[in-house]
Amino acid sequence: MSCGPRRFRFQQRLATDGRGRGIGAAGPATAGDRPAVSRYDGAVTRSSRTLHLRISSAAAFLAALAAHAAGGETPWRGSLALWAGGDDREPAAATLGARYVPELYLSLPAWTGATVDVDVGGETWRRWRVRGSGDGDTAGETRLYRAWLRLAGDRAEARLGLQRISFGPAALLRPHMWFDRVDARDPLSRTPGVTGLLLRAWIAERANVWLWGLLDNDDPKGWEQVPTVDDEPEVGGRLQVPLLGGELAVSAHRRMVDWARLPLPPWVLPPAAEPEQRYGVDGRWDLGVGFWAEGVLQRQHGDLAPARWQRFATLGADYTFGLGDGLTVLGEHFVAGQDDEALGGRPATRLSALSLRYPLGLMDTLQLMVFRDWESGDGYHYFRWERRGDRWRLDLSAWSNPEGAALLPGAGEAMSGLGGRVMVIYDH
Repeated sequence: MSCGPRRFRFQQRLATDGRGRGIGAAGPATAGDRPAVSRYDGAVTRSSRTLHLRISSAAAFLAALAAHAAGGETPWRGSLALWAGGDDREPAAATLGARYVPELYLSLPAWTGATVDVDVGGETWRRWRVRGSGDGDTAGETRLYRAWLRLAGDRAEARLGLQRISFGPAALLRPHMWFDRVDARDPLSRTPGVTGLLLRAWIAERANVWLWGLLDNDDPKGWEQVPTVDDEPEVGGRLQVPLLGGELAVSAHRRMVDWARLPLPPWVLPPAAEPEQRYGVDGRWDLGVGFWAEGVLQRQHGDLAPARWQRFATLGADYTFGLGDGLTVLGEHFVAGQDDEALGGRPATRLSALSLRYPLGLMDTLQLMVFRDWESGDGYHYFRWERRGDRWRLDLSAWSNPEGAALLPGAGEAMSGLGGRVMVIYDH
């Protein structure tokens, strides 16, 4: 496995873009180049693990006190997932897996109209892959998944700890995927969290403001390919206002990029970390047909950056047709490019996505998702049937994708080639 930052097909084009310099010119890393200080597989690093454990210990202590005050009842809940599948990757193999997420959640009154909420959750998973020849491999991990403390009032809240931060109206191809790696094709919606403080206030109907400060999130997140400097804070915010019957929002974020953690020769690396700024705008309107748009400009600094600016944009729409129980059609088109001018150059990437979703009664849902990479000509196809009960779900899925290609960050090669999976999920 390559140890450098994983690039996805469109990001490979962005990294080089015919320029022959920057991180795209470095070539793939080898296993011997792996930095000893970090892993790029979504697990927390040693430094962030320390902070996560401190936060979880404090949250668990508060939860124990609250449970005792409530009469000894401990509000545990959890989700267990078991799956089996296979694919035709060379060599073809069968896969078995299990994942369990236990969670302790408490909500206690603080004063009139305010609550104190605590959420502590872990994640443990294991995957076994057996090839036709009889040999195989296994992988797994146990980690802290969520651990946050929230003070919430009628019109504002403050949330501190390991949490998920997501925003933007796009559903399948998301330029504002800054802090999570949720893949719409994943029935578990798994994503690592970020550690920090999130402040939100609702100033009017459909108008709100977000402010955040993040710390100790030194593994790549969202679309990031280069890590953030360890122990260097990240700051940002978001403002959403009503406009013409819909909502319009602007967002911004700043972090320090740690080029020194790339597997490159020392004489190539810059003497210091470089800043990166992101500026985003998004909006959603219901015009009979639901319509939304997202755009992001990302300013990069330093000689290793393949270009001074990167651009991401998505246009999307959805509509539910009155066929049977209602056929929901959702489509998005995504473009990305880069240049030394903020709006210069042509898009290096053009992706389109289409989702068809149809309910069969109250318990069953069919969904088809198709993605098209217009530059390479590749198509990505995913079909699922989901059956829901009160506490359980049955998910049957099949896919046909280019072998060895990852469409989105975090997807890896789990849905590479032709394959299928049966998954049972039990929530308690």
